[in-house]
Amino acid sequence: MSDVSLEPTSDLHSIPAGAAVVDDERPPACPSCNKRLVILATHSVRDNTGAMVRQQLWGCPKGHSTATRRAGVFSAVSVMADLAG
Repeated sequence: MSDVSLEPTSDLHSIPAGAAVVDDERPPACPSCNKRLVILATHSVRDNTGAMVRQQLWGCPKGHSTATRRAGVFSAVSVMADLAG
């Protein structure tokens, strides 16, 4: 039996905005439907120092939200406006 204890997943959202979580392997979940975001596109962009870094666009499989991942760190999830009006 393992002595490992896990924190509730809600604590993951309390990471300060300026904190960098390097190589967070698990994509965020859509706030609308709780599905994990999937990769939509990858391209190269320049960082603040002018160096080329890989940036990925991630999105909800149902089209609810998007996020970007640059240098192994996910941005905040952006919820898309409801188009079915």
